[in-house]
Parts: sequence; structure tokens; C-alpha cells
Amino acid sequence: ESHLSLQGDLGFAPEGIRVDMDLASEGIAWDTIERVIDKAKADKPVDEKAPSSWPRIEGTLRCRTESFTYGVFTWKPLHASVNFSQEDLRVAVTEADICGISTLGAVNLDGEDILLDFRLITKDGDLAPTFPCLSDTERQVTGRFDLIGHVRGTARGDAVVQALQGNLELSARSGSILR
Repeated sequence: ESHLSLQGDLGFAPEGIRVDMDLASEGIAWDTIERVIDKAKADKPVDEKAPSSWPRIEGTLRCRTESFTYGVFTWKPLHASVNFSQEDLRVAVTEADICGISTLGAVNLDGEDILLDFRLITKDGDLAPTFPCLSDTERQVTGRFDLIGHVRGTARGDAVVQALQGNLELSARSGSILR
């Protein structure tokens, strides 16, 4: 169960609803959102050819959550600005940390296409918590590291993860692999 706090403005006009709001939460899990969406679709299937009974909704939602979980990964915190219209959705991630790595960037949804464009940065990070967080191994690793990277990809749906390409530069020092 997730609790959300919303504050801001909703404007109602004949052409639709205008949103300018701040959302705050202790934690958001994507699988919970996905279950709600899937249930809504199952309860009332959408006829793609029928005109929408929903009003046009446009605006900005500034999100600040202490944690955001997607699959097995959790970002702590996640701050982003979501700009949306009937045509597209654009997310600017302004603060996000996963496993000790800053992941700033953008997610753009335009029709069925998804674009991910992220910069990954860590300076003098601790490998001990980062390594097991990112891998499925039980190896104990110690040391410090620096990471600079840029990943980008465009595809439809879940295929966007396989479409990611980019460069990563990792420098590790003063450590060891214990198991």
C-alpha cells in the first residue's frame, strides 16, 4: 500500500484539465501501479476506435519519493518532473540514486515508443554495498570506485532495456574480492 500526498492546482476548462501539482510519497512500487492499471483495463476493455470519454489532461507533476521500486531495483530517493499531454509524456529525473550510483536523465513516451537517456555518476563510491545491489552474486567486494556513464535507447515496451547502448567508465581501487 502506498500513500501519496498531492498539493497544487487543477484547472478545469472546456478543452480539458490542466494539472500543476507536487506529489510526495515515502515509497512507490511500479508493480503496484501496474496492477491497478491492468485491473482497470480488465474491468473495462478499451475500444481503440471509440472516442475517449476522458477529458484532455495536460500539465506537470513534480514527484518526490523517498524510494521508487521497479522490479528488483530500488532508487532512493527519486525526484522527477513529469510533463504530460494527450500526445506524449516526458519525465526529467533530477535526483535518483540506485545502489550508490546517481542516475539522472529522461524517459520520454511518444505513442508506443519509449526513449531512455541517462547519465550514471559516482565519485569515490563504496563497492561493498554497490556490488551485491547490482548483481545476483554473494561475493564480498571491498574498495572504492568512480563511475561515469551514458546509456540511451529507444524501443517499444519492455524491449527498451535490450535497446540500451552507451559507454561506461569504471575505475576501482583499494579493494579486494573476498569470495
